[in-house]
Amino acid sequence: MSQWFLVRVMEKAASTCESENSFGVLMFKACFTEAQQLLRIENLLKDITVIPRNSTCGNPPSNYCRLEEDSNDCEQLCDATTPLVSHPVTMAVDALMSTWWQSISWLSYPIPLEITFTLSFNKLYRLTDDLVVTFHSARPRSMVIERSIDNGVTWETWQYYSKDCLTFFNIPPSSSLGDDSQAIICSQSYSDTLPYSGGNVVFDVLSRYQIYLGAEFNDITSLYQSYNSTNWQRFLQFTDIRLNLLYPATDGEELNAGINLLKYYYAISNIDITAVCSCNLHASSCRVEGRQTLCECRHNTAGINCEQCLPLYNNREWRPGYYLPVGQGEANECQECECNNHADACIYNRTLGHGVCLDCRDSTIGPFCNTCADGFYSNSTLPLNSTDICIECLCDTSGTVAGDIKCDEKGVCACKDNVIGDKCDTCAPHYYGLNTYGECLPCKCTEFGTISGSVCDDDMGQCHCKVTTFGRTCSQCIESYYSFPSAWDEECLACNCVLGSSTNSHCSEDTGQCDCLPNLEGRTCSLVKSGFYLPSPLIEFGLDSTDCSVVYESMEQSSQWLSTARQQQVLPVACGSTGHVIYSVTVDFPQIHHLFRKYVLGIRYRSPSPSTLSLAMFAGSGCSYGQEVNLNLTIPASQNFSLHFSEHLLELTTNCQYDITVVTHAINESITLHTLVLAADWSQFSVYNEIGGANETDLCYDWLLSERNDSRCRLLVHSSMSELYGGAKAPRMNNKQETC
Repeated sequence: MSQWFLVRVMEKAASTCESENSFGVLMFKACFTEAQQLLRIENLLKDITVIPRNSTCGNPPSNYCRLEEDSNDCEQLCDATTPLVSHPVTMAVDALMSTWWQSISWLSYPIPLEITFTLSFNKLYRLTDDLVVTFHSARPRSMVIERSIDNGVTWETWQYYSKDCLTFFNIPPSSSLGDDSQAIICSQSYSDTLPYSGGNVVFDVLSRYQIYLGAEFNDITSLYQSYNSTNWQRFLQFTDIRLNLLYPATDGEELNAGINLLKYYYAISNIDITAVCSCNLHASSCRVEGRQTLCECRHNTAGINCEQCLPLYNNREWRPGYYLPVGQGEANECQECECNNHADACIYNRTLGHGVCLDCRDSTIGPFCNTCADGFYSNSTLPLNSTDICIECLCDTSGTVAGDIKCDEKGVCACKDNVIGDKCDTCAPHYYGLNTYGECLPCKCTEFGTISGSVCDDDMGQCHCKVTTFGRTCSQCIESYYSFPSAWDEECLACNCVLGSSTNSHCSEDTGQCDCLPNLEGRTCSLVKSGFYLPSPLIEFGLDSTDCSVVYESMEQSSQWLSTARQQQVLPVACGSTGHVIYSVTVDFPQIHHLFRKYVLGIRYRSPSPSTLSLAMFAGSGCSYGQEVNLNLTIPASQNFSLHFSEHLLELTTNCQYDITVVTHAINESITLHTLVLAADWSQFSVYNEIGGANETDLCYDWLLSERNDSRCRLLVHSSMSELYGGAKAPRMNNKQETC
């Protein structure tokens, strides 16, 4: 049994690294990968690099001859374009002794001919047998085998080779490792000129194993102990192997240079590398994935070389497997963190002595994702690994102490003073403004101004006012009301200011006193001050019984509304007994507060049959706003005196005089005319709609010419005349007579 086979068997002793016991529990053992001839593995990923890059022969084609041949007969050809005589780098690792890689000759290169030949595997391996390089040329006079374990970033020497170690490397030659399995020696055993072809350069690995295995290669326990107690296993690891070819084999004629240099070159026909895929005892095989060779990691490990734990399996520090006890080893498997299915990764914390979960999901936090994050609380009815374990508190930060989003285990937030609700989203009774102002303010509703005491609107704090109160706190009477309530069942009192007699509908909040027009008084402005009067809304023109003259009395000496004709005891006149009779009268308005006002013209008459009157009105000279009016007034028959108005509305200017002419057409019977009447149009006054509109005002016209007493009409007249004249007037004597 070969020494290499024994090592191979030892490495496979515990290749079954995971199994279930009778209880279904997964049991772990150390994993051993099988040693293989590395360059014989099909589809093995490797790169071969020769430096300088133009140092492979054949480009351009060149001649060479073997070392033992005469330099004058160098007719052998290297041509990269001809397969039979090309020698690319791949031929050094194709396992065929009949093919080889060959460098350019020394003739084509400056002195000395130094070339590096590098194999890169992009994966960590460990030698288990001797590394053997077979040369098709004579073996180099000097070379170095180096290795890298970081993909060529840094390099370390495995062994020096030279025909004269001391001269070339300043290192004494050595043929023995002694007891140092990591000894770096310079060997003079592999640099002879002979054989001219087929000679090997060996990096001795088995002798290093033998230091621990013993002469019989059977002390496996000692070997495994050395793996764990020394660093020598690392000494055999590599990701890259580099052959530094420093001086080719020569026949001593290189000093003469010239054509002799065609015999000096390097040619490698085979490289044997027996190794295991280094997986830290966490995998028993490797695989190719894309452009990368990977360990097929077990034990919850990951990485190209199983050099780390899976993201969720860092509950203890990653460690390589342990070779002992012999036969199963110790897996040192990575352990899963307890993250309650709320995280996909964790990291080991040396201080805590366990893994800490990373990026907890489902609103959980803590080293084990076992606590709900701030702003969430635990659903006690669900298992800890439920995705719905944490319920959002939904605290209204406007209502919580210091804007806290946290709540207790029942989902109740910590509320500010005067804030209530599990979410602290509602003001306590008698408070408002959380959503609007960010704090709860006292309602401060006025006690007797509200319907429901101190309760107010949650947002704006509006108290529930009585019908006659207003304001946020219901602390004031509404417009046109006064005397704030002093009991639950009271309301503010209405001002009831007489329209037209007061400046507006408002009154004093305390006394209810309205703001009266001049010379009016009373709380509602319904009284005329002593010594003042309000003119009548009817301007009447009586007819003298002797000469048919029309008499106008302004009533300025009276504080009552009476017919001027009645006041003057003017008798009716039958002026139409002789046919067409024309009566003319000049109207001179008393001083009125407003420049323009609207009137209707009426006749108080008695007629045995219906008749038509023609009326004409002309503005006097000097009236810039005058108008000429012509209209016919059809009057019905009336045995008693009646008042009949035209439907035509006249707009008169109060600072003008107007001439009014009445033409009667009494042919068969005469018409008895009592008075001409100008009546103010009620609709132009503020009180019109309040008193009831046209129906009520027509009744009031009749009342003005009668002895009846009607309180509504008194209010209408008082209000409208106050508005018309701007208050009550002082008396003055001014009688006028006009003749017809």
